[in-house]
Amino acid sequence: MNPSSKKKLDIYQEEAKARQTTHWDWDYLTEAQITACMEKQRRARVTRRRRFVLGAAIGVALTLGLALAVFQSLELW
Repeated sequence: MNPSSKKKLDIYQEEAKARQTTHWDWDYLTEAQITACMEKQRRARVTRRRRFVLGAAIGVALTLGLALAVFQSLELW
């Protein structure tokens, strides 16, 4: 067979499998896809932490503001 007449082999990923890939199936992904997946997980973890800290800070600020308003109204009463 002539080398120029050889058909190029294409590799197709199954999109359903790629969406359902779990931690034990890393060999199915390319290095770039693994890196992207890990970066996405890291960003999600940081975002959750920031939301928690922001929520806690707002909660503390609202509680202190409410306590200050209550104490000032008691002084005027």
